[in-house]
Amino acid sequence: MNEIKAFAEYFNSNAPERVVVTSGGPLQFYLSEGTEVGDDPILSSDGPFNNLAFNWKYGNNGARIVLTDVGNFNGELSCETCNDDDTHGLGNDFLNTPENLWHDASVIQGNCWRESCIAQGTDHGTLMTASTKLGNYAIYVTMSESDGSCPEFLINNGVGNSLFNGGTTLCTICDNRETPWMISNGVDCENAPNRMDQKCNKDTYWSTNHFCQQSCFNNGNGYEG
Repeated sequence: MNEIKAFAEYFNSNAPERVVVTSGGPLQFYLSEGTEVGDDPILSSDGPFNNLAFNWKYGNNGARIVLTDVGNFNGELSCETCNDDDTHGLGNDFLNTPENLWHDASVIQGNCWRESCIAQGTDHGTLMTASTKLGNYAIYVTMSESDGSCPEFLINNGVGNSLFNGGTTLCTICDNRETPWMISNGVDCENAPNRMDQKCNKDTYWSTNHFCQQSCFNNGNGYEG
């Protein structure tokens, strides 16, 4: 996702439609032992083509958050003019109806049409077919700590409100490594604003090597991942 865009900017009234916001699949994927996620709309795939798409409007339907690889049974999300009811994620609606065909959470499923499509849990319109709720969904966006370290990823262990460390972190620590030319000429990342504007993710050589990663991020030109 864009490191300098607030998460709310993706979901306000002026948010862009049909945008894929991640690439390369999930950086980290954690499931507690015994968890089954075969038809979960978010956790069912952890491959390199499992990316998140937001505001996926298609025909007179839409899904707020959907996986690009399994969100549609045929492996490709519905086209902009396709009115097929076959893209399933979180925050779904068919026919833009206020009462009948909305559903907060779907499941990964095959070809279906309107009320024959399966909704997850009880948060859905009156015509939707219900199935068991798979769990609760929360989206958490974080920046690194003030010292550059990543915050702990704490997970509920199912016993009261107790939390434990999930064995992973929520971000990648950025370094600030200069290019060979910068090192030879005594130029450091923090004091080269013009280079941060002109290079970083705009330059293939810099992008490949992630030079001045922290300074590029601070300047709004951070690298993917």
